[in-house]
Amino acid sequence: MKFRLLAILFVLFSLTAVELQAQSVKTDTLETKKLDYRFEAGYAHNYRYGDYTSSSPYHVIRLGVNAQYPLKHGFGIETGLKYSYMFGKKQQIYTIGDSVNYSYTGHSIDVPVRLIYTLPIFWGLKVFGYAGPVFNIGLAQSSDVTVYGLPVVEGFPIDIATGTYNLYKTELNRFSVMLGAGGGVQWKQYRVKGGYDWGMNSISKDKSSPQRLRGWYAAFEYDF
Repeated sequence: MKFRLLAILFVLFSLTAVELQAQSVKTDTLETKKLDYRFEAGYAHNYRYGDYTSSSPYHVIRLGVNAQYPLKHGFGIETGLKYSYMFGKKQQIYTIGDSVNYSYTGHSIDVPVRLIYTLPIFWGLKVFGYAGPVFNIGLAQSSDVTVYGLPVVEGFPIDIATGTYNLYKTELNRFSVMLGAGGGVQWKQYRVKGGYDWGMNSISKDKSSPQRLRGWYAAFEYDF
């Protein structure tokens, strides 16, 4: 049901963008449209979360390039390619002296497709807002696990041992679709922005224990 809703939203978003672009071409054929390219550097705080699993926080360092195509009346289409380095840790305590420590790192690529609206205000300042899907592709993700004592759940030892695990082999799928919204302020070639993304599909290999991505971010952009 969620995939069907996502597909409908994406189709409506695409049709709206195509219609806006068509109107721009028809009403102003002499105006030259050009892509605006921006370098982006930012920080994000993401989570893997679910009803039957403890949340796993990630600190994310993100670098990339965005491209924005102007349409009409302040609207535009923005996409890009962003690389993320993720790291984090958590501790699961079972009883006194019995626990499991997790330390994880990862690499991923994000491809946003967003409808953006920009409004000039005063002194060369502009405010903008945007919304649309983000496609996240995992490149690598590993977890270093250290087991202390003999952790027990409901009278049975947990089935995990100290070691390094490739999460894309044992636990996670690589592809996630997220819907997000955000906004910011622009002055000349400089922009500061922030937003939030919500995962629409489960990235867990275990269908009985779904996990999704979500999180907030802040970034600085430079128009070159």
